[in-house]
Amino acid sequence: LVGTGFGQKPATNTVKVYFHNEKPQTGQLGPVKAVLDFLIITNDSVGPVRLGMTVAQARRALRGFTLNRTSDGEGIALIAVKRGKQTVMTLYAGEQNPKSRINERAKIEFIEVWDPRYRTADGVNPKMPLREVEQKYGQLKEIRLSEIEAREFATLATQPGSDFAPPEVNRY
Repeated sequence: LVGTGFGQKPATNTVKVYFHNEKPQTGQLGPVKAVLDFLIITNDSVGPVRLGMTVAQARRALRGFTLNRTSDGEGIALIAVKRGKQTVMTLYAGEQNPKSRINERAKIEFIEVWDPRYRTADGVNPKMPLREVEQKYGQLKEIRLSEIEAREFATLATQPGSDFAPPEVNRY
């Protein structure tokens, strides 16, 4: 399991999926398959954004979204990907200064997903209750707590390369 560690910058080559207390949305295939493909989470991508691509490439792939500088409680320079006012994902591209302009040539190393419409091939999505995730990826093995922001990271028995971060209220 690869994660942010305790109070450290995000590890490279990690896709993060956060889970909150909300049922996953369902839809029909057919003419909306292209939209559904756009919303898939894999071990190295979220929709059209892939680990290792530059911020400029991600910006082109995310037409209709805005990319803005943001930071977290640890002071890490991040990039918020927004659709309107909603942050759908956050990118880390190895940048150190959260007050600097976004470096369009920086390579994406880490993706956090917030929008429940994005999902894995198994149907696991952000905001899915942890007990439902266990049905897909096996029993909960451990929950770790980050130092500064007190984020929780869950490890499941047969999970793919993603980290799962359920809020405390969502354990069971």
